[in-house]
Amino acid sequence: MRKKIFAALLVLVLPAPIFANAVSAEVMQAEQRITESQTPASEATSDPPPPTQKSDTDIVLNNDLDEQPTETNKKETTTTARKPLTSTRLTATSSVVQASDLDNQTWLIAEIERQLPGKKVGTTLTFDDLKKITQIQLDGGTAGGHLPAGIQYLTALTNLTLTNMQLSGEIPSSISQLQELTRLNLGTNKLTGSIPETIGNLKKLTWMGLSDNQLSGKLPSSIGGLTALATFSIHANQISGPIPSEMGNLKHLYGLYLDNNQLSGPIPSTLANIPTLTNVYLNNNYLTGIIPASLMNLNIFAVYNNQVTLNSANPSPTPADRYVNTFATNSQLTAPSTIAVDNTVIKPFDPKSDTYFNLHYTDNGVTAKTLHTAHNITILNASTNQVIYDGAMNPNVTFNHQEGTTYRVILDNAPSNPHNTTTISLNLTELSLLSVPDTLDFGIQGISGVTKIYQRANNDWNITVNDSRNTKQNWTLTAKMTQPMKGTNGRTLSNGLIFRDNNGTETPLSSQSLPVYEYQPNTNTTNTTKVSWAANQGILLKVKSGEAYAQDYQGQVEWSLNDAP
Repeated sequence: MRKKIFAALLVLVLPAPIFANAVSAEVMQAEQRITESQTPASEATSDPPPPTQKSDTDIVLNNDLDEQPTETNKKETTTTARKPLTSTRLTATSSVVQASDLDNQTWLIAEIERQLPGKKVGTTLTFDDLKKITQIQLDGGTAGGHLPAGIQYLTALTNLTLTNMQLSGEIPSSISQLQELTRLNLGTNKLTGSIPETIGNLKKLTWMGLSDNQLSGKLPSSIGGLTALATFSIHANQISGPIPSEMGNLKHLYGLYLDNNQLSGPIPSTLANIPTLTNVYLNNNYLTGIIPASLMNLNIFAVYNNQVTLNSANPSPTPADRYVNTFATNSQLTAPSTIAVDNTVIKPFDPKSDTYFNLHYTDNGVTAKTLHTAHNITILNASTNQVIYDGAMNPNVTFNHQEGTTYRVILDNAPSNPHNTTTISLNLTELSLLSVPDTLDFGIQGISGVTKIYQRANNDWNITVNDSRNTKQNWTLTAKMTQPMKGTNGRTLSNGLIFRDNNGTETPLSSQSLPVYEYQPNTNTTNTTKVSWAANQGILLKVKSGEAYAQDYQGQVEWSLNDAP
């Protein structure tokens, strides 16, 4: 052992030009031997061995480093036989692919070892070996698993096809390292999460399929940088948000399959800039706005089951089945034709307000469906065409209503299309005196020597109150004398009219308003209420002894309704 340690140390101290490119490997070997021996260097140098006893390993080290023999060692090199190098040169641990480098994904490990016979992960397979694999095409299987971040080490891949594999988890952002990929197909799996923004680095991609998964989030705008892409398919996922306008940069795109997702907003007009585009499937999404006319001339353009439209008085796109359940064919904007409102401040998009326009649409003329919030709404004065509002359906939007105004509502700036318009009239609700008798007659009475109270001549006398408000509230009826009870001779009755409540309490009517009826609504409340009293209650005539004369007496009463919530 001492000889080996000593010889290794001698190699380390030789001048640098002698070592060439083998220095690092021999340093590692020497350090390993020193660690194993645990022998101090001082002991090794105190008693150097004679040259004739140099070990086989010593000779190999010198030969491997191309050391030129000196005058003192020439004899040693000629008299000692050399044995071939066996396992003295160590391979760096990092160059061997471990299972953990591939997230222990057995399906991937098995495929790699199948393609590289004699190579085993964890022992003989190196990262350089992975560069020999150019294609992985697997379809079917029940093992599951996921796509590991370590897929990045297969940098020579041109085709990565993993379909029907029951793969779950997210697409790793490290997939962007596969710069040679021309085909990526991960369809019909259980992948979740969003499409990584880094996927836009795969500049050589001509075919990308991520269909039939559970992907969510938005389409990254970086896809617009995949200028070699001919086919892009993500149908049957949960992708939301807008279609990036950058997709118009895909000048070689032939097929675009975005159907059966949750994409919203307008169809970008930039798609019309793609000269090679032939097949576009956008059906079964949440798209809104006007369909770019040039896309309708494609070989296949499917947009059914979206809330898109055409600004045409007689839209009749063909074939019609590709446009069914859109405003270009059978969908129709709907709203109540008349809305009763309690006040003049209108909140057309606030469902909590009684002034809510309640805009919906229908595909069959009966069932109301919800409009997507991405729609643009224009509200006009139907008589003057003055634009009152133009924008999104924001619940905080308000405007002031002028009585008698009828409103025209236009969806997505398509005024020519009757499917995109509707008309709404607003009727202001009110709390009002619907009917009040012109006279309150107390009949012809004899003059009495005592104070007397006279009842109304008509026991059915009543006042009708109308409350058409959407939200019923308490109200109070008041009465006051605007002209006292005065006879033809100019004399007045001091008490005149009084109000007697159901407790028998009497209060003279004066020029001050006096509550004579209080109403509280209940679940059975209707819009009209009749105000009446028992014969000996309500408004009565009181004449003091000796105050009346044989003549007619007249006065005037003012009735008022007060909203008392």
